Amino acid sequence: MLDVTPEALLAASAQIEALTGRLLAANAIHAATTAAIQPPGSDIPSIKLATTLVLEGAAHEAAAAMGNEELLRSGLAVAESGVSYLTGDNAGAAALGAAAI
Repeated sequence: MLDVTPEALLAASAQIEALTGRLLAANAIHAATTAAIQPPGSDIPSIKLATTLVLEGAAHEAAAAMGNEELLRSGLAVAESGVSYLTGDNAGAAALGAAAI
């Protein structure tokens, strides 16, 4: 038998959403910092290194954005499950209440 507390699922969803918000903020700071990378000199190796760092940062941002999107979807799914269980519990309680009358 599965024992689910809808309120716990809704609380977990809120925590996931808060975590996602913190990750989005951290990734925005990272993106701004990465985009601001400038070569220390005008020589070819410095320019290549700066370009490589910017491109690697952009690749990281793309991966992080996909991860954040999936985390957000997971949080929404947990909330949806909580609402579904709560609706089922309420319907069951109403049916038992009506049967008792």
